[in-house]
Amino acid sequence: MKNNKYMYIFVILFAFVVVLGIYTLNKSFNKVYFIKDNETLMSRYSSSTPVKIVFSMKYFPSYELSDSKIILDFWNRLSKLPAYKHIAIDKNQEYDLITGELYFLDGSKKTF
Repeated sequence: MKNNKYMYIFVILFAFVVVLGIYTLNKSFNKVYFIKDNETLMSRYSSSTPVKIVFSMKYFPSYELSDSKIILDFWNRLSKLPAYKHIAIDKNQEYDLITGELYFLDGSKKTF
């Protein structure tokens, strides 16, 4: 009888904590924040806007893309690919890899 009593108390407390957690998460994420600083807004915009992609491969010449629609489509597809922290590569085997650089509006670049 005592075990059932403690089990009911545990279930009720657990349900209360879950409901409280969901309420707290929804309360903090359902707010709209306005950025009043124009410099912060423009720096975030320019750091996330790709303007040019340069591809290169071992046996082919490098190719440059500067069409904004193609670049955004490529960047969205590249971002959706799974990322792995470590992939074991055999040192004796030669790989044909496509490498490239992605240039952003603020002058920064990312290598892939």
